[in-house]
Amino acid sequence: MMSNPHSEKLIQALLSNFKKGQIAPFYLFTCQDLEALKNWQMQLMSSFYNFSGPQELNEIGHPDLLYINKDPKETSKSYLKDDPGLLELRRLLPYGCVKAKHRFFIIDQGHLLTEQILNKLLKVLEEPPKNTTIMINLPRGFKTLETIHSRAISIQIPVEQSAPQLKNFISKDTRLERFADLLEQRGLLNKDAQRFIENPIHIQEFVTALKRKREELQQVVTVMLDLASETSLSFKEAKQVEEDILNIQRVSTYNSNSYASLYRLFNAMFS
Repeated sequence: MMSNPHSEKLIQALLSNFKKGQIAPFYLFTCQDLEALKNWQMQLMSSFYNFSGPQELNEIGHPDLLYINKDPKETSKSYLKDDPGLLELRRLLPYGCVKAKHRFFIIDQGHLLTEQILNKLLKVLEEPPKNTTIMINLPRGFKTLETIHSRAISIQIPVEQSAPQLKNFISKDTRLERFADLLEQRGLLNKDAQRFIENPIHIQEFVTALKRKREELQQVVTVMLDLASETSLSFKEAKQVEEDILNIQRVSTYNSNSYASLYRLFNAMFS
């Protein structure tokens, strides 16, 4: 299980929404460490289905939860269309919940799903079964098909790393330069970003531009996570950065209009 307190808060936030019936039919979860993400999800699912913890859930299982891993016996680098887990998903989709009020299909290593498989999955997502949620796990920074991404709620799981352990790779003087490099690598170095990098006093203008582009905002937050992991930060600064990033993820996920954390994050990193 992830020990990051902010990932625990995210579990509580999601559980609160789930219990209110506010469960989307499709989520994309991204994290730097997919194994840690799996452990985090098992904590989320064990809490949702009232187990004592992930260990009990793994031992007993639940008829309304299917966790799909790529068949380890296959030598192919990608999922095959007849992968046992995917076949089981297709078999169960026409039926309803067995025991609980909601069921979950979780696909691990989503970056190994072929375009053909994703397009078949897309047909399901266009008319999702009642009381059913599909979750796909992706490594941070991986871009899946836009048709898939546009139908999902994307949630980034906070990096599993305590604040004092953040690496001291770059100084504050070189953060903007590194920020520009990371943006360019992801094709995000547009006019608004370039203007901010050339003159950091334009934080408010850059934040306002990001608020209008939800997908781009999520990608920029990913960049900020990478930048924070390479930056020399005090314990207090690192904790604030982690908290701000988590708040931004909640804002973008639940379509809130408050972006104070985003503005504060850019101020902390670049002012």
